[in-house]
Amino acid sequence: MNTTKSNKSALSLIVAIMILLSIIPVNLYTSIDTNAATNGFHVSGTKILDGNNQQFVMRGVNIAHAWFKSNTKTSINAIAARGGNTVRVVCSDGEQWTKTTQTELQNIISWCKDAKVICVLEVHDGTGKNDVSYLNNAANYWVEMKSVLQGNEDYVIVNIANEWYGSWNNATAWANGYKSAIATIRDAGITNMLMVDSAGYGQWPTSIFQKGKEIFNSDSLKNTMFSIHMYQDAGKDEATVKNNINLAKALYKYGMTTEVIEG
Repeated sequence: MNTTKSNKSALSLIVAIMILLSIIPVNLYTSIDTNAATNGFHVSGTKILDGNNQQFVMRGVNIAHAWFKSNTKTSINAIAARGGNTVRVVCSDGEQWTKTTQTELQNIISWCKDAKVICVLEVHDGTGKNDVSYLNNAANYWVEMKSVLQGNEDYVIVNIANEWYGSWNNATAWANGYKSAIATIRDAGITNMLMVDSAGYGQWPTSIFQKGKEIFNSDSLKNTMFSIHMYQDAGKDEATVKNNINLAKALYKYGMTTEVIEG
């Protein structure tokens, strides 16, 4: 493993901040009631609604659990103490790093519930890969872990694979991969909200604008959101950020929600 590259990736994840920009007013809803949620997180137009059908605005950071497992609980509590309501947790399906076990996922979700934050769980092994086998492995990992996900729809969003598909020139291949992965997950009976990163290491939002509708409509539950990783290229300057946000908001006519991740 390239240590420099791994460290750089970990650092970018640690400092990445997840914010819904201009899609939901930031003062509408900032915490969850862990006793009353009923329907799980779900898409409604350009909004994310929680199990109580309340608009939810994500505020939080990434936690590099797969590499720093001993710090996860402390990190969750620290993020909650600073006013965060969301953590995005790096997991591994075992292809590149030590597999995140069912017990680990159960603990992470329990810690999040105790801290009154939701968790976005993601498989990191296929980052930047174009080979669909990495995405399939991630989908199969979630199927393997479905007993942990089922019953936690109110608290867990599944980010299928971090930044799968590194290229910037083939939205069709990216979309076909995700349509298959989503079918695998839904056919297994997993109903959690799903999150799909754009192609190009999460920084080619054109892939969403071109093929997001196909992916969304392929989800039998119509409960998929999209993420743009707003750093380097996708977030290189104010004009780029605004353009990406405006184009994402325009997807409302498709009944989709796009999340903008800044990091």
